[in-house]
Amino acid sequence: MTFDVDAHVRRCVARGQKLVTLKTGERVFIDAPCIPLCEALNALPGVATIGSCSGHGRSHFGLVILAESNDRLRPLLRVLRDLPEQKRMAFKWTLSLSLLLVHDRTSISLGRPRYRYHLHGPTGEAAYKQADMIAEALTLYRRRKWRTYLSTEALRDLYRQAPR
Repeated sequence: MTFDVDAHVRRCVARGQKLVTLKTGERVFIDAPCIPLCEALNALPGVATIGSCSGHGRSHFGLVILAESNDRLRPLLRVLRDLPEQKRMAFKWTLSLSLLLVHDRTSISLGRPRYRYHLHGPTGEAAYKQADMIAEALTLYRRRKWRTYLSTEALRDLYRQAPR
Protein backbone atom coordinates (compact mmCIF):
# COMPACT_ATOMS: atom_id res chain seq x y z
CA MET A 1 0.00 0.00 0.00
CA THR A 2 1.41 3.39 -0.96
CA PHE A 3 0.89 6.66 0.84
CA ASP A 4 -1.38 9.02 -1.11
CA VAL A 5 0.28 12.42 -0.65
CA ASP A 6 -2.44 14.31 -2.50
CA ALA A 7 -5.18 12.81 -0.31
CA HIS A 8 -3.18 13.66 2.82
CA VAL A 9 -2.76 17.27 1.68
CA ARG A 10 -6.50 17.54 0.92
CA ARG A 11 -7.38 16.18 4.40
CA CYS A 12 -4.99 18.62 6.12
CA VAL A 13 -6.33 21.60 4.18
CA ALA A 14 -9.92 20.52 4.87
CA ARG A 15 -9.10 20.49 8.61
CA GLY A 16 -7.86 24.09 8.37
CA GLN A 17 -4.18 23.22 8.61
CA LYS A 18 -1.44 25.16 6.85
CA LEU A 19 1.92 24.05 5.53
CA VAL A 20 4.87 25.63 7.38
CA THR A 21 8.63 25.14 7.26
CA LEU A 22 10.38 24.33 10.54
CA LYS A 23 13.84 25.52 11.63
CA THR A 24 15.15 22.14 10.51
CA GLY A 25 13.86 22.73 6.97
CA GLU A 26 11.16 20.09 7.37
CA ARG A 27 7.75 21.06 5.97
CA VAL A 28 4.73 20.06 8.07
CA PHE A 29 1.04 20.81 8.35
CA ILE A 30 -0.01 22.67 11.50
CA ASP A 31 -3.40 23.80 12.83
CA ALA A 32 -3.91 27.42 11.77
CA PRO A 33 -4.70 28.72 15.31
CA CYS A 34 -1.32 27.37 16.52
CA ILE A 35 0.82 29.13 13.92
CA PRO A 36 1.28 32.58 15.58
CA LEU A 37 2.28 31.10 18.94
CA CYS A 38 4.55 28.49 17.33
CA GLU A 39 6.26 31.19 15.26
CA ALA A 40 6.74 33.42 18.33
CA LEU A 41 8.21 30.54 20.32
CA ASN A 42 10.40 29.36 17.45
CA ALA A 43 11.83 32.89 17.19
CA LEU A 44 13.31 32.50 20.69
CA PRO A 45 16.93 31.32 20.59
CA GLY A 46 17.32 27.68 21.55
CA VAL A 47 13.58 26.91 21.34
CA ALA A 48 11.67 24.77 18.84
CA THR A 49 8.06 23.62 18.78
CA ILE A 50 7.74 19.98 17.69
CA GLY A 51 4.04 19.34 18.14
CA SER A 52 0.81 21.27 18.30
CA CYS A 53 -2.93 20.86 18.40
CA SER A 54 -5.50 23.62 18.53
CA GLY A 55 -7.96 21.22 20.17
CA HIS A 56 -10.42 21.80 17.31
CA GLY A 57 -12.92 23.25 19.79
CA ARG A 58 -13.28 19.91 21.58
CA SER A 59 -10.12 19.57 23.65
CA HIS A 60 -7.38 21.75 25.08
CA PHE A 61 -4.98 23.80 22.99
CA GLY A 62 -1.49 22.32 23.36
CA LEU A 63 2.09 22.64 22.17
CA VAL A 64 5.15 20.46 22.65
CA ILE A 65 8.28 22.57 22.97
CA LEU A 66 11.96 21.67 23.03
CA ALA A 67 14.38 24.06 24.72
CA GLU A 68 18.12 23.91 25.34
CA SER A 69 17.56 24.96 28.96
CA ASN A 70 14.93 26.38 31.30
CA ASP A 71 16.41 29.84 30.73
CA ARG A 72 15.45 29.72 27.05
CA LEU A 73 11.77 29.76 28.04
CA ARG A 74 12.13 32.66 30.49
CA PRO A 75 10.32 35.05 28.08
CA LEU A 76 7.32 32.68 27.91
CA LEU A 77 7.26 32.28 31.69
CA ARG A 78 7.37 36.05 32.18
CA VAL A 79 4.63 36.65 29.65
CA LEU A 80 2.39 34.03 31.27
CA ARG A 81 3.14 35.40 34.74
CA ASP A 82 2.67 39.06 33.84
CA LEU A 83 -0.49 38.89 31.78
CA PRO A 84 -3.17 40.57 33.89
CA GLU A 85 -5.73 37.92 33.06
CA GLN A 86 -3.47 35.15 34.41
CA LYS A 87 -3.69 36.71 37.84
CA ARG A 88 -7.48 36.56 37.69
CA MET A 89 -7.35 32.99 36.36
CA ALA A 90 -9.22 33.80 33.16
CA PHE A 91 -6.06 32.61 31.42
CA LYS A 92 -5.69 28.92 32.12
CA TRP A 93 -2.30 28.06 30.66
CA THR A 94 0.17 25.64 32.18
CA LEU A 95 3.74 24.81 31.23
CA SER A 96 5.07 21.45 32.37
CA LEU A 97 8.54 19.98 32.00
CA SER A 98 9.37 16.41 31.10
CA LEU A 99 12.40 15.44 33.16
CA LEU A 100 13.90 13.45 30.30
CA LEU A 101 16.49 14.92 27.99
CA VAL A 102 15.37 14.60 24.40
CA HIS A 103 17.70 13.33 21.69
CA ASP A 104 15.35 13.28 18.71
CA ARG A 105 16.11 14.33 15.15
CA THR A 106 15.06 17.95 15.81
CA SER A 107 17.46 18.18 18.77
CA ILE A 108 20.25 16.54 16.83
CA SER A 109 19.74 18.75 13.76
CA LEU A 110 19.85 21.84 15.99
CA GLY A 111 23.05 20.62 17.61
CA ARG A 112 22.29 19.76 21.24
CA PRO A 113 19.99 17.82 23.56
CA ARG A 114 16.80 19.53 24.64
CA TYR A 115 14.31 19.55 27.46
CA ARG A 116 10.71 18.75 26.52
CA TYR A 117 7.90 21.01 27.73
CA HIS A 118 4.15 20.85 27.26
CA LEU A 119 2.15 24.08 27.09
CA HIS A 120 -1.57 23.56 27.65
CA GLY A 121 -4.30 26.14 27.26
CA PRO A 122 -8.08 26.33 27.37
CA THR A 123 -10.53 25.04 24.76
CA GLY A 124 -12.06 26.71 21.71
CA GLU A 125 -12.17 30.38 20.76
CA ALA A 126 -10.83 31.49 24.16
CA ALA A 127 -7.70 29.43 23.52
CA TYR A 128 -7.19 30.83 20.03
CA LYS A 129 -7.51 34.45 21.13
CA GLN A 130 -5.33 33.95 24.18
CA ALA A 131 -2.67 32.12 22.13
CA ASP A 132 -2.59 35.09 19.74
CA MET A 133 -2.22 37.46 22.70
CA ILE A 134 0.63 35.39 24.13
CA ALA A 135 2.32 35.31 20.71
CA GLU A 136 2.02 39.08 20.35
CA ALA A 137 3.30 39.62 23.89
CA LEU A 138 6.29 37.30 23.25
CA THR A 139 7.16 39.23 20.11
CA LEU A 140 7.02 42.52 21.98
CA TYR A 141 8.95 41.02 24.89
CA ARG A 142 11.74 40.03 22.49
CA ARG A 143 11.76 43.61 21.21
CA ARG A 144 11.94 44.91 24.80
CA LYS A 145 8.53 46.59 24.55
CA TRP A 146 6.69 44.34 27.00
CA ARG A 147 5.90 47.02 29.61
CA THR A 148 4.62 49.34 26.90
CA TYR A 149 2.40 46.55 25.65
CA LEU A 150 0.93 45.94 29.10
CA SER A 151 -0.01 49.58 29.43
CA THR A 152 -1.82 49.93 26.11
CA GLU A 153 -5.53 50.49 26.01
CA ALA A 154 -5.80 48.09 23.07
CA LEU A 155 -4.55 45.23 25.22
CA ARG A 156 -7.05 46.01 27.95
CA ASP A 157 -9.83 46.11 25.37
CA LEU A 158 -8.71 42.77 23.99
CA TYR A 159 -8.83 41.26 27.49
CA ARG A 160 -12.34 42.59 28.07
CA GLN A 161 -13.51 41.03 24.80
CA ALA A 162 -11.80 37.67 25.30
CA PRO A 163 -14.29 34.87 25.95
CA ARG A 164 -14.09 33.31 29.39
